[in-house]
Amino acid sequence: MLNGVVDKNKEIARLYDKNGDYVGNAYVHTKIKDGVKCIIVESDGRTNPAEYVTSIFEFLKPILSSDKNVSVYLDLANFYGINNKSWLYEWIFKINNDNQLVETGFIRIDKWSKISNKTAYTILQDYLFNKFSHKFYH
Repeated sequence: MLNGVVDKNKEIARLYDKNGDYVGNAYVHTKIKDGVKCIIVESDGRTNPAEYVTSIFEFLKPILSSDKNVSVYLDLANFYGINNKSWLYEWIFKINNDNQLVETGFIRIDKWSKISNKTAYTILQDYLFNKFSHKFYH
């Protein structure tokens, strides 16, 4: 772990379809460094969290409504595999003054230069290093 990065244990967000049926999980990692907070939503390998925006938003709502500067990233490596060029995204949640979800969007991170905040860059780099080094060396 990089010096100064607070790594909270991953939490599990249960995902539900429009009928309210349970479909899978997403793992939510909260990381903080130098006052920058990043949330990484990781697929469980069976489900794509982006298809269950309502479940993810309800899980993240307390954080997103209290901290407007938090960055959210979507890690689909477990779902698509790392050989697919589209597995890491910045997930944009636009919420109104009543803390209701207005719109969501995604920015594909296909180049590290797309992450303009250097601290967020460091947090993501550390997260991915730990994720992949654990998979390959343990």
